[in-house]
Amino acid sequence: MLAARMEESGTDNLLIASELSVITAYSFARTLGLVLLEPSFEGWLAPPTVDPARLQATLLFSACCSSLWTAGGLATRGFAFSANLSEPDAIRSAARTALAAASVSLICAFASSMALGACVEPFCADAALWEQPGARVLQLTPDLLEGALGLSFVLIAWRFSYVSFSSPWR
Repeated sequence: MLAARMEESGTDNLLIASELSVITAYSFARTLGLVLLEPSFEGWLAPPTVDPARLQATLLFSACCSSLWTAGGLATRGFAFSANLSEPDAIRSAARTALAAASVSLICAFASSMALGACVEPFCADAALWEQPGARVLQLTPDLLEGALGLSFVLIAWRFSYVSFSSPWR
């Protein structure tokens, strides 16, 4: 009954929910990995503490990637049943969604640099802003780009396994 209702709408809601859960889990695992690799890591027996800046960065990464992935999936119809019927179709659909999400992020960076008068690397509305000491520069850091690239590969693998394991029940 539920599967028939989801097929009528054309959108696989379970796929959307599972991918957003994977994004959230990935962002917390990424932060845990960064904490464990720090030289100041106190060990497993130390009392747990929460660094508000790190928690904010983790939640911001998760929210940004979730919204970009959702926008990319909706733009390419990557969440449709017809796009995820077989493993090769699912991989192509997830790759298109990842490319669309990257395109949406670059468009948002460019638009915000134009609207805010800020520099968003690699875009800058006015070249003179680079030279001002108090300029607002929003950077696309290598750490952020590595995290987004790793997340794309994880989501492509997740889409493949989702279709592989759920296809007998469709």
